[in-house]
Amino acid sequence: MSSKITIKDSASKTHVCMFCGEQQLKLSRYLRRKHKDEAIVAEAMALKDGSKAFERIRLRGDYHHNCNVLALGEGELIVVRNSGSKQPFGDASSFLPCPDCLGFFKGDELWRHNKRCQHKTTEPKKWEKLQLEARLLLPTDSTSTAEVDKELFSNVLAVMKNDSISSLARHDEIILRFGAAILEKVGKKNSNYVSQRMRQLARLLTILRARSQEKEAGLESFIDTAKFDDLVEAVKELCRFNEESRLDIGIPSLALKLGHSIKRCAQVVKCSALRSKDENVIKRAKRFIDLFESEWTSKISSRSLASLGSKKQNKVDYLSLAEDLTRLKNHLDSKMESLSSALVAEGPVNVEQWSNLAKSTLSRIILFNKRRSGETATLEINQFINRPD
Repeated sequence: MSSKITIKDSASKTHVCMFCGEQQLKLSRYLRRKHKDEAIVAEAMALKDGSKAFERIRLRGDYHHNCNVLALGEGELIVVRNSGSKQPFGDASSFLPCPDCLGFFKGDELWRHNKRCQHKTTEPKKWEKLQLEARLLLPTDSTSTAEVDKELFSNVLAVMKNDSISSLARHDEIILRFGAAILEKVGKKNSNYVSQRMRQLARLLTILRARSQEKEAGLESFIDTAKFDDLVEAVKELCRFNEESRLDIGIPSLALKLGHSIKRCAQVVKCSALRSKDENVIKRAKRFIDLFESEWTSKISSRSLASLGSKKQNKVDYLSLAEDLTRLKNHLDSKMESLSSALVAEGPVNVEQWSNLAKSTLSRIILFNKRRSGETATLEINQFINRPD
């Protein structure tokens, strides 16, 4: 974070008007005089005690100011100090905005504030989920930086299978922003996972367009409470729900993944609207998220989880015999020994033998580890070299 950014306590300094960008000591009085025609100011003035509403407007103005400061890398960051906190402010990178009130708090204190935030509309979130939503609100997040967009194109879109689904994913703004956010979370090594999640949304969008007969509609147009039922029916169609049997679902795991993806897309829409100060889109996205959290579990998630549990219970597990495991172990050991001897005698020029030795070694480590194969696949050379004796 740039050293040109300074930090000030919002309790004793000026605040920024979200409408004109002016800094004022008495912001509520300024809003009553200069911006009384604005809808949210008029609503706050109509309340008997509008202090909470005016505080929300003040925090939003400070949020937009802070986003500009972080984007430029210089200026004064307006933060909220928790009452009773004696910790030093630190640098600007240690602060995150509250997803509900948009006030900036230290990242390790955000969970404490969220418990008693006067503007929250949902139950307190776990700290991992809370910090993830907070980072989505920052202008330096993957949803708004050209560098990360470039990473998305080079690591995901460039290697994605070239078909109608990938073409749809490449041209939908919300799917692209969703992919950029997931890529930043999981890293370049999991670019195939990011591609898979984006293609799932693109297939869903294809069904939504067909059902609504809107051939050019983007995914953002379906992030709307009026089209929530259409979204549910499209997910059921894509995942092959059988309405006659509660547990008969073709792809229950896909339904669960789509639920997480749709909610993340709604959050992306809300964050983008907060930056552009589009009140209508902000309200629309918030209403959609509220409806989603209320009804998605009963309509999709609970049935999908029950279907997965039923399939797991009815699946027959065949355990390997000890004799078979011993035979496999002896075979891999002898093959590794013969391939190593051949490479030592002939020199490291036989690519096929090197490949066979690598595969045999990987299989032997997986068998020895007795755990998930993915753990062995991510083992690095320096970890092997620095292993305990």
